[in-house]
Amino acid sequence: MILIKLRDYLKEKRAVSLSDAARHFDIPESAIQNMLEHWVRKGCAAVEAAASCSSGCGGCSIAKNADRCGSVVYRWREM
Repeated sequence: MILIKLRDYLKEKRAVSLSDAARHFDIPESAIQNMLEHWVRKGCAAVEAAASCSSGCGGCSIAKNADRCGSVVYRWREM
Protein backbone atom coordinates (compact mmCIF):
# COMPACT_ATOMS: atom_id res chain seq x y z
CA MET A 1 0.00 0.00 0.00
CA ILE A 2 2.84 2.42 0.73
CA LEU A 3 4.12 1.89 -2.83
CA ILE A 4 0.85 3.25 -4.18
CA LYS A 5 0.94 6.22 -1.80
CA LEU A 6 4.54 6.88 -2.78
CA ARG A 7 3.61 6.67 -6.46
CA ASP A 8 0.79 9.15 -5.96
CA TYR A 9 3.06 11.49 -3.98
CA LEU A 10 5.72 11.39 -6.68
CA LYS A 11 3.15 11.95 -9.44
CA GLU A 12 1.70 14.91 -7.55
CA LYS A 13 5.06 16.55 -6.82
CA ARG A 14 6.57 15.45 -10.17
CA ALA A 15 10.00 15.26 -8.50
CA VAL A 16 11.09 14.66 -4.91
CA SER A 17 14.39 14.26 -3.17
CA LEU A 18 15.13 11.09 -1.29
CA SER A 19 15.27 12.99 1.99
CA ASP A 20 11.95 14.78 1.35
CA ALA A 21 10.15 11.53 0.56
CA ALA A 22 11.59 9.86 3.67
CA ARG A 23 10.53 12.82 5.80
CA HIS A 24 7.05 12.94 4.27
CA PHE A 25 6.36 9.25 4.96
CA ASP A 26 8.39 9.15 8.18
CA ILE A 27 10.39 6.21 6.86
CA PRO A 28 14.20 5.78 6.81
CA GLU A 29 15.85 6.91 3.58
CA SER A 30 17.15 3.42 2.87
CA ALA A 31 13.62 2.01 2.94
CA ILE A 32 12.09 4.78 0.85
CA GLN A 33 14.96 4.46 -1.64
CA ASN A 34 14.13 0.79 -2.15
CA MET A 35 10.50 1.68 -2.79
CA LEU A 36 11.41 4.47 -5.20
CA GLU A 37 13.72 2.07 -7.03
CA HIS A 38 10.70 -0.16 -7.62
CA TRP A 39 9.20 2.63 -9.76
CA VAL A 40 12.55 3.24 -11.46
CA ARG A 41 12.82 -0.44 -12.44
CA LYS A 42 9.31 -0.29 -13.89
CA GLY A 43 10.33 2.72 -15.99
CA CYS A 44 7.86 5.03 -14.26
CA ALA A 45 10.46 7.16 -12.47
CA ALA A 46 14.01 8.30 -13.07
CA VAL A 47 16.88 9.14 -10.73
CA GLU A 48 18.88 12.29 -11.28
CA ALA A 49 21.09 14.73 -9.46
CA ALA A 50 19.46 17.99 -8.46
CA ALA A 51 20.66 21.03 -10.38
CA SER A 52 22.15 22.39 -7.19
CA CYS A 53 24.25 19.30 -6.53
CA SER A 54 27.83 20.31 -5.87
CA SER A 55 29.13 17.25 -4.09
CA GLY A 56 31.36 16.37 -7.01
CA CYS A 57 30.91 12.63 -6.52
CA GLY A 58 30.24 12.30 -10.22
CA GLY A 59 27.88 9.38 -9.77
CA CYS A 60 24.88 10.57 -7.83
CA SER A 61 22.61 10.16 -10.82
CA ILE A 62 23.13 6.42 -10.44
CA ALA A 63 20.77 4.88 -7.89
CA LYS A 64 23.43 2.78 -6.19
CA ASN A 65 25.31 5.96 -5.25
CA ALA A 66 22.25 7.78 -3.93
CA ASP A 67 23.34 7.39 -0.33
CA ARG A 68 26.47 9.45 -1.01
CA CYS A 69 24.63 12.54 -2.19
CA GLY A 70 21.80 14.37 -0.44
CA SER A 71 20.73 15.97 -3.72
CA VAL A 72 19.34 12.89 -5.43
CA VAL A 73 15.95 13.53 -6.99
CA TYR A 74 13.41 11.01 -8.19
CA ARG A 75 11.31 12.34 -11.08
CA TRP A 76 8.05 10.81 -12.29
CA ARG A 77 8.14 10.00 -15.99
CA GLU A 78 5.01 10.77 -17.93
CA MET A 79 4.16 7.83 -20.11
